[in-house]
Amino acid sequence: TEEAGYKTAELLHRLMNGEKMEGQVISVFPTHVVRRHSTDILAIKDDNMVAALTFIREHAKERISVEAIVKQTSLNRRSLENRFKAILGRTIMDEVKRVRIDIIAKMLVETNMTVSEIAASFNFTDIEHISRYFRQAKGMGLKEYRKFQKNC
Repeated sequence: TEEAGYKTAELLHRLMNGEKMEGQVISVFPTHVVRRHSTDILAIKDDNMVAALTFIREHAKERISVEAIVKQTSLNRRSLENRFKAILGRTIMDEVKRVRIDIIAKMLVETNMTVSEIAASFNFTDIEHISRYFRQAKGMGLKEYRKFQKNC
């Protein structure tokens, strides 16, 4: 919306300078989808999966183990791993990583926190570690991603 405001002001300036205007279109593109808690309903009927996924989301900034996730369910590790693969198509730890990467990406776009501050909030020991972690998932570095999203 900010970009649309600038484009609108530019058109208004041109109009005020006597330029003829007809049929101008201002297009802006979304940078990401903001998921709201009220609409973030897990569409999974498996109570054990919902418990595991909820735990992952609530503790994503912490170092959590598969064992800690399994303890949130009434299943053993193998059964929960099998359900993750069947329902989500990924392992438990792949889901933990996916959720963490989504949160990091959101923080890069929606906050002015430095990369160091974001790394610290996830208890990464150094910036290089979080950078490798993020690059592996998104195909670009943290600063690159922030700049790319702001220019979209």
